[in-house]
Amino acid sequence: MDFFFQTIQTYFQTLDYLGLIALVLGLIYVILAAKGYRSCWIAGIISCSIIAWQDTSIYNLYADAVLQIFYVFVGIVGWFKWHKNPEDQLQDSYELKSVRHLQLIIGGIIISIGIWQLLYYYSDAAMPFLDSITSIFAVIATIMLLYKIPSNWIYWIVIDICYIYIYQRQGADFFAYLSAIYLVLAIYGFIKWRKI
Repeated sequence: MDFFFQTIQTYFQTLDYLGLIALVLGLIYVILAAKGYRSCWIAGIISCSIIAWQDTSIYNLYADAVLQIFYVFVGIVGWFKWHKNPEDQLQDSYELKSVRHLQLIIGGIIISIGIWQLLYYYSDAAMPFLDSITSIFAVIATIMLLYKIPSNWIYWIVIDICYIYIYQRQGADFFAYLSAIYLVLAIYGFIKWRKI
């Protein structure tokens, strides 16, 4: 019985409260975004601010930190761009053609290679290649979300699988859990947006 209480006590002593707040707000963001609510952007702004700070001060994931700061700015734009009425939100969505997706993927890979080289040679980044490629494609997926392109959720499914691995390897358990939940919510968002 003492082992049980010691385990619980150790858990709460090492609990990352900021990570927990970022996790909860991140969940709220994705749920509200999947439903088309404008308020998703506020939760996203706060969550991303916390993650950016922890990426630089704890986990050495610099490309992801820059990505989180980008998310903060996109959140501000999203707040003003999205309509107040959630029923109107997804009605003006549209899908990209396959050629455009191919262009985005090739361009994203080329930019990722450049950032990877910078991080590899000029920083102590923990996982420079994966950090770079997930960050670039997360930028692409976020812009697609901002413009209500339903296939943004497919990009997020792949990105979230990568982030589960990255964060788990870096010991950022809350962010790994958050990415796993994001994966489920991205699947939900894709199904919901496709129906509309």
